[in-house]
Amino acid sequence: MQVYFWWLYPTKLKLNSQQKEFKSNINSFEKRLDSKFSQIESKLNQVESKIELVLSEIRRMIVLIEEQNARNKFILDGYASLHERLDRLELRFDQHEKKIENLILKRKE
Repeated sequence: MQVYFWWLYPTKLKLNSQQKEFKSNINSFEKRLDSKFSQIESKLNQVESKIELVLSEIRRMIVLIEEQNARNKFILDGYASLHERLDRLELRFDQHEKKIENLILKRKE
């Protein structure tokens, strides 16, 4: 059993009241903090989902670029082959041209 002096009782009541007020303020503050943390988590989830979208688009672009590179290789090989053939034809043409010139010069003599 607690014994209170009569002059301390009002002080104890005031302290109890202030303690309840502090607890109430702390609870209110905790609720606001929880709310803010929930908002932050929500924003982070939105950012993460946007990052995932960007990453999926990047992966898609990488696949498209690789496919294009594969097609380009065939095209470049075709151009290289065509260029080699054209060089051979030009060489043959030059040889035939020289033969014709030599024949013309021999006829003139």
